[in-house]
Amino acid sequence: MLLKSRKESETLLLYRSLFLRMSLCEKDVSHYQHLEKGYAGELLFDEYVSTLTNEFLLLNDVLLEFGNNLFQMDSLAIFQESVLLFEVKNFEGDFFVSGDRWYASSDKEIKNPLEQLQRSEALLRRFLQEHGCTLPIEPLLVFVNPEFTLYQAPIKTPIIHPTQIQRLLRTLANKPTKTTHLHEKIANKLLSHHLTTSPIKRKPDYSYEMLQKGIYCSHCYTFFKEATETRLVCTCGTIESIDDAIVRSVREFVLLFPDRIVTTNVIYEWCGGVVKSRKTVRRVLSSHFVLRGHSRKAHFVLKS
Repeated sequence: MLLKSRKESETLLLYRSLFLRMSLCEKDVSHYQHLEKGYAGELLFDEYVSTLTNEFLLLNDVLLEFGNNLFQMDSLAIFQESVLLFEVKNFEGDFFVSGDRWYASSDKEIKNPLEQLQRSEALLRRFLQEHGCTLPIEPLLVFVNPEFTLYQAPIKTPIIHPTQIQRLLRTLANKPTKTTHLHEKIANKLLSHHLTTSPIKRKPDYSYEMLQKGIYCSHCYTFFKEATETRLVCTCGTIESIDDAIVRSVREFVLLFPDRIVTTNVIYEWCGGVVKSRKTVRRVLSSHFVLRGHSRKAHFVLKS
């Protein structure tokens, strides 16, 4: 049973917006592409797991804090006799291991993903113990990209190579999976402590004036040229209602500029003239957001 679905992180959404609306430096472009690729890998992992039909509790993208330490877990699967902790990587190309160090084929050293997994495992174990859960944790580092090859990896490590994923799924399908209210209690405890927002550690310098205004397609990221009174149609064939597009644009604006107020005129300008009528913007804001203040101080805020 899927108890928590996956969605783009605020960091990914912010970098995607900036990438589409301004010119980023090479370092920021590389970081953005890394975020997109990582999320694509997690979605591919979700497709694999969705083929399982046995009974277990699944939580994706869980962010916890324990002992002043933040740690994010790509996926957690609570089975009858254990909790599986998945760290998903979408690495592509040739990599090799030398001792505790990992390298790309260019001999460029990268962060050891096993250390990241071990850190999450240790913090999760302490968290569960504090809340009365004694189920053992099985950590697994899963590489989902079929174009990934790892050389010189130690044999006795919790690494799942792309060629081993189907074998992993068969193993999971045969696990004892009778879950009880105790397992649900564990899952609910994790969900209740999940942090809905994560601090964005670093972000490019930007200002409102630097960004291209407009609404871009949620599928191909091309900016819409025009809209009818009810919908926007992209050259890629994607159709989005005017309401959904404006709501999405408001949420993007709030993410980029959390200290700015949301008014009809502000969002009309942010949409870059694609939405022809200020009345349409105000109607959507009135329907989907909460109006605060009066007269010149009137503005809209996101519903909690």
